[in-house]
Amino acid sequence: MSNEMYLQIGGDQQLVLVVPAKAPALPATYGPFKDNEAVAKALELLLQARVELAGAVVVPLNRVVTEP
Repeated sequence: MSNEMYLQIGGDQQLVLVVPAKAPALPATYGPFKDNEAVAKALELLLQARVELAGAVVVPLNRVVTEP
């Protein structure tokens, strides 16, 4: 048996929206979203809800997995 862990950073990944925060707060993360269209819809809804999104970035959702 192996206890190896791998960081999955390639392939067809879901996306997350990360909003940086001023210290000492933690960044807000929204998602995961299946594609850019889903991210755009979420952004629209978050803005309508008056969620502060200054500096928000869309990044792939990296996963830690136990098999390569």
